[in-house]
Amino acid sequence: MLKRSLEEMLESQARSKWKARFHSGCLCYVQFCLENPGYVAAMFRKYDSSRFPELIAKSMESIEPLFDVLEHGKKLGVIKRKDTGRMASAVWSMLHGLTSILAGREDIPEVMGEKDVDRLVRSHVELLLVGIAPRTG
Repeated sequence: MLKRSLEEMLESQARSKWKARFHSGCLCYVQFCLENPGYVAAMFRKYDSSRFPELIAKSMESIEPLFDVLEHGKKLGVIKRKDTGRMASAVWSMLHGLTSILAGREDIPEVMGEKDVDRLVRSHVELLLVGIAPRTG
């Protein structure tokens, strides 16, 4: 379900507009998680991997579109040519954490200084893309 939602969102965006596509994919992840809390809880709850070995693979499959977008960004030269897995992990962690904070609290965007969830996700993704350290040079 999550993977399909991400794929459909990303396919509807122009590949040449990487940043807009990336933002849309990140927003899609957050919206999906907020709209499907039971699905997300089932994906990430602790379980016996010896009894259910396919669950971790299914969970990881759901974020494959994120890897694909990052790989495309590397090919375009718009993001660093670093380990895609680590970059995906950082993005995923930020999005999942933001989703956890937003769950059940409609006032959170305003508390965090933004008008709505869309703007909150965009501002956080932009900060992740730019970084928080000052540029030296």
